[in-house]
Amino acid sequence: LTSRTGFHDRLTTFWLNHFTMAERGGFGVTTGFGPLLREVIRPGITGRFADLLVAVSMSAPMMYYLDQTASVGPNSSYGKRSGRGLNENLAREILELHSLSPAGGYTQADVTEFARLMTGWGVERMREPWGPLFRPGSHEPGEKTLLGRSFPEGPGAYEAALRMLGTHPATMRHIAFRMVRHFIADDPPDAAVARIEAVLVGTDGDLGAAARTL
Repeated sequence: LTSRTGFHDRLTTFWLNHFTMAERGGFGVTTGFGPLLREVIRPGITGRFADLLVAVSMSAPMMYYLDQTASVGPNSSYGKRSGRGLNENLAREILELHSLSPAGGYTQADVTEFARLMTGWGVERMREPWGPLFRPGSHEPGEKTLLGRSFPEGPGAYEAALRMLGTHPATMRHIAFRMVRHFIADDPPDAAVARIEAVLVGTDGDLGAAARTL
């Protein structure tokens, strides 16, 4: 209400809510919320959605909050030694809330494959370099298939999958619906949703262009 850049700050809170994070132990809101807001959300809200999705999903606060740090490939070297397995929380949230939405038509098999693809990624909290890192010994070996597309084994598959999701037509529809519902009307007019969706599709997910159209 008192900001000199009221609309920009409202955009910030909108996207912070879209990628919501709550208190979950010592690395939840206590130490992760501030950096997520300042270093990830705020710089990305007028860029491309795929870039914002990658930045949030690969950030230490989000991986810690949604238990990616506890996910281990069952057939990885560490998984075989420890008996630990997949945690699907982050994979499910990205598909259900952050990108496609249930209307996007993903299946439980996609959730599991996405979780397998993401294994190895975690957070280093005990020594430098702090933050996100990839541990090969926890990564599930072999090719994975998400929404019919194959991804090779290795650390690069996570970002590649996120960029596919971040530019998917169902994601553009979901983002358009949420923006119109927040900024225009609780019962979003179909024409307004279609207009914002067309802008997102036509600009490769340019959130700044969508905001100007709003």
